[in-house]
Amino acid sequence: MADEANTNGDHALDDVAALRKVLLSNSTKRRSHELQQLKEGLVSEGDSRFQLSQVLDVIFDTYPLYVDARSRKAAEEYLAAAGTSVGNSDVLSTFATRIQEEAKKPSIAPGNAFVLLRWSSQMLQDTAREKALWDAYGAKLIQCLTDALDTLLASGPKESTRVTAIRVARRAFRVVFKSNFGNEAVPQCVQLLTTKRSTPTPKHAVSLGVIAGVCKRLPNRTDVLAARKKDFIDFWLREVLGSKSQLSEYITTGLRDFFESFLELEDVKRDLVPTIEKALLRAPEVVLNDLTSPLFSALPHSYDLSEILAQHLLKPLLANIKSTNLTVRAGAATTFVVIAGRSHDDAQLGKIADEILSPLKANKVPAADQRAMQVQLLSSLPAKEELAATITNGLVAIVAKEANEAAAAAEISAIALFTALSLQHGASISREVATAFTKGLAEKRLPIRRLWVLRLAEVVWALPAGPAQEHVLATLLDPSIASLLESFNEAMANPIPAMQNGQASIAYAASAICLAKVPTSAELKSNAAIKKASMLEKVIALEPRPSILLNPRVYSKLTVDDDLKWFARALRAVFPRLDQSDGTKAAQTAWAQAVMYLLCAESISPLIKKETTLILQELYASDPAITSRIIIDGLWQWCEDIENVAKDSAAILSNTGRTQLYKIVRTICPDAEAGK
Repeated sequence: MADEANTNGDHALDDVAALRKVLLSNSTKRRSHELQQLKEGLVSEGDSRFQLSQVLDVIFDTYPLYVDARSRKAAEEYLAAAGTSVGNSDVLSTFATRIQEEAKKPSIAPGNAFVLLRWSSQMLQDTAREKALWDAYGAKLIQCLTDALDTLLASGPKESTRVTAIRVARRAFRVVFKSNFGNEAVPQCVQLLTTKRSTPTPKHAVSLGVIAGVCKRLPNRTDVLAARKKDFIDFWLREVLGSKSQLSEYITTGLRDFFESFLELEDVKRDLVPTIEKALLRAPEVVLNDLTSPLFSALPHSYDLSEILAQHLLKPLLANIKSTNLTVRAGAATTFVVIAGRSHDDAQLGKIADEILSPLKANKVPAADQRAMQVQLLSSLPAKEELAATITNGLVAIVAKEANEAAAAAEISAIALFTALSLQHGASISREVATAFTKGLAEKRLPIRRLWVLRLAEVVWALPAGPAQEHVLATLLDPSIASLLESFNEAMANPIPAMQNGQASIAYAASAICLAKVPTSAELKSNAAIKKASMLEKVIALEPRPSILLNPRVYSKLTVDDDLKWFARALRAVFPRLDQSDGTKAAQTAWAQAVMYLLCAESISPLIKKETTLILQELYASDPAITSRIIIDGLWQWCEDIENVAKDSAAILSNTGRTQLYKIVRTICPDAEAGK
């Protein structure tokens, strides 16, 4: 019975073997209770049953076994109690050496690494009480923390675990740096982690980033870290940029806090850019594997990087755009886009645009995918008025000779993008751009014509109502309305073939802009032409067959987000005029079915569902009574079609039955608090 009592922890254990048996038992309660007793005895200095080293030996053996929070917390509390006395420094130093050696093993499990991370963090916090403890084993604990953190992050943990790990590491450094010897601890930590070693140590980037993040939040430690800026820069150049192997994202982004808070623009120009430029020529397959973009994306947006891009990095990046290596091309494009987003000087931006446009104009870019990528680079440049005019006029000449559909899509999208942004800044449309849209809407190649129509619709849709919109419509629509209506009529007359060849989206885009955006002004020729074409009557017609807008057999075949977006906008445009249909109730129910399909069908992307939700909420806010009545009628019809298994109905084609109808109800029943 005595042995049983000892094993259960009811009485003091008198030998290490019995202690080991309890602490390694499967009972969470027993081992937690014993650890609590050991901690209390250590704090009160009245428990002399075991030496500290004996207990720590047993606790070390528990680190891969304790998976419950209660036992882990009890072990950490014992370590915290042990770390309060300078007299235990030799024993704790030995223990720190053991966990340091354990943490550097590449074979330990991520969960075990997390335990070692927490232990090293707790012990580091304890060293802040006495500088003697810090001097004795602080460096060992930092190395242990760094290795354990690397093992954990390398396993790809879920986001909550990653955030917790970084928080645990940050807490340790913060406590140490706030101590009375913090001014000495900061440079010691930086020197320890940035010193060159016999093997590469890029994994130190994570801990260095944590140190920088802690120091930027401690005003009296900011200058201390800034004095070691050169060490950080040398480390990044040597270990990250100079890496001969692919690095994980958590390493390449590890120094983000340092770049964001301590790196000046002059430091970038003087210390980083020359080496990056050489590396792009020497080993682009390594540098452009997402090593440089995290650096530039971390810099403050107030920094003007246009000179760096124009004078140093533009040519090597453009050269790598032509690489046959997809990773290199993608990395070059990503780096360019990031730097372009932080470029503000008009003169330098003009040089950058000319450098990209010149080979395109001279037909010196033979590969279509490279032409498309270079146009995408142009699209990432800031849309300043003069620059936008230069780019659009240059692309108009290029797209007229473009035979490849993918390249033409990029060029047309860029023209529309800069045209829309210029109009939002009060600029006018040049004759060359207007002519390009007119010719594009009359293009014989159907895919290219579709692109021109959709991009024209984007330009018009983005304009706010007013005189500016009327001017743009007169400039863009009046010369090309005949071609637009011809394409619309072709799609309306042959809805199934139009859906198959991609022309259904032309009908949707034309309906959206002509019915929702064309103002009722007698000065616009397009207004009269639209009325004459009876566009409204055609899109809401149900007899002799449903129109392309209200036919489930057509819109259920749409798969491209661009097509679905204009389908939703066309539904928005016709809503105020649904009561003008001959079969008003039937048309309203068919309209409701189409909207419900966009919100309920399993094939619809979240982006389209979100836009449709906003449209329906807007309609409900403008006229709650009519909108709710139409939607409720649509809900009843949906349920009836499900019950009767109506083969070609929107309800059956959605493949979701009644399971998603709550989304419709929620949209027309806004929260009471939201309306206040």
